[in-house]
Amino acid sequence: LSEVDKKFPTLPFTLAHFDDERAAKMGVTECVSHGLLTPYPVLHEQKDAKVAHFKCTVLLLPSGTSRVTGLDMPTYYKTDKKPDEETQKLLTDLAEIAAKKAKKKAAKKKKKKAASN
Repeated sequence: LSEVDKKFPTLPFTLAHFDDERAAKMGVTECVSHGLLTPYPVLHEQKDAKVAHFKCTVLLLPSGTSRVTGLDMPTYYKTDKKPDEETQKLLTDLAEIAAKKAKKKAAKKKKKKAASN
């Protein structure tokens, strides 16, 4: 763990980066099992395909979602395409279900707060 902290304080790494790969594998396995390190899944794609992996942190707020960290998506990854009717209906239905759950949760919280006063 100390070698990971020194060489890769915030970046992902592979076992190939260590001098003694066998010892590193045992140490990393132990650290993962105790929650000290988080494994990143290996991304697989078709041969010669291009893969991009973007990560960010978002806040899920009642007023909407807000991205607070991460780089802006490059313009060539954005699209003007709109979802087809079926997909749009599904998205709308999911949003309505989420709104109903949020409303029900808020009412329950308000009721519980009123009962405790």
